[in-house]
Formats: sequence, C-alpha cells, structure tokens
Amino acid sequence: MSIGDWARARGIDGRSLRAWVMALERRTPQSRGQRRGKGKVPRPALVELVPAPPRGTVGTARYVVKLAAGRVEFGDDASMVMLRQVIEVLRSC
Repeated sequence: MSIGDWARARGIDGRSLRAWVMALERRTPQSRGQRRGKGKVPRPALVELVPAPPRGTVGTARYVVKLAAGRVEFGDDASMVMLRQVIEVLRSC
C-alpha cells in the first residue's frame, strides 16, 4: 500500500501528510548535526488530533412547521443555510 493510499483510507489529506513528512525530516538530528554521538534519539511519531463533538443539549429539540400540504420538521442541529434554502423553496410554491 502506498503512503497516498494509506492516507486516503484514513481520511488524511495527502498534501498535509507530505508537508509533515518533510517537516519531520528537516528536524532529524542528523540533518541538524546537533545530537550526533549523544545516544539514541526517539523517533518522531505522527499523531492525528480530531476535535470532539460539542457537549450539551444541541440537537435535542424538534420543531414542526405545519403546511396545508404537509409539514417540515427540523432540530436544533439544523444549519441556518439549510433552513434558508427550505424557506426559499416553500415561498416559490
């Protein structure tokens, strides 16, 4: 498996991964010449940090807009962009 395939399988941007590889290669003690002969240097590791979803009560409330021919239902987690698009579609009916 190539490094590009590995990154794609894990949802990691290939360009970002390559930039990190280059940055870590530049920081190796051999390239800086600072720690030669001073013992074993730990190898850098790539760690992916993923933000946790926000805690709280977001998404718990449900709203229903009843119309003559149906209804529109959404929750606290609905985006303003999506709601605006729904309203524009309803206006055209």
